[in-house]
Amino acid sequence: SDDIGTDIASNLKIDRFDSDLTSSPGDSVDVRFARLKKQYGNFYNRFIDDIIHINFGDSTVLLMEFQRFLNDPDFNEVNNAVRDTFRDISGPEKTISSALGRYKQYFPEKTTPRLITFVSLFNYGIICTDSVLGIGLDMYLGSQSKYYPALGFPSFKIRKMRKEYIPADAIHAWVDSDFDPEGTNHDFLTHMIHQGKVRYL
Repeated sequence: SDDIGTDIASNLKIDRFDSDLTSSPGDSVDVRFARLKKQYGNFYNRFIDDIIHINFGDSTVLLMEFQRFLNDPDFNEVNNAVRDTFRDISGPEKTISSALGRYKQYFPEKTTPRLITFVSLFNYGIICTDSVLGIGLDMYLGSQSKYYPALGFPSFKIRKMRKEYIPADAIHAWVDSDFDPEGTNHDFLTHMIHQGKVRYL
């Protein structure tokens, strides 16, 4: 049925990695690390390696750096701002799920991603892996956030660093990464057709 894809995606929930990262602060760092790794799998590896850059190979050093990151005052300030701004994320969740439902309906062979939110300390708004659509909530704190001018973001970009832009940015990034035209020598018409498919969703 045409509704199957919509039903699958409409049941999607956003996993709050940003919240889980700082939950259970009384647990030891190795317990927290193992729990997050089990819960988030390859995304957690991506977070450690590419987002906060603390993978040094040595497990003892890695755990020490992870503890240092969790205790970092800048991270905790930004994480608290994210928590206060995104106590309820049901609006973006519903909009993204609906769009992914249409995506699955039109392109049933495509993957429906897991939705995960995180804090990147202003390095990433959206990241895509082969199975995860990650949303850096610290890039959507609102155009009045004190952080963005201080970090040198241009005003035209700051205007769009708001919660209501999350669904469009997320869907565009996911479809663009998942539906890239084959080959490297794309002609203009192929590019236009591809962009039309992205925007249609």
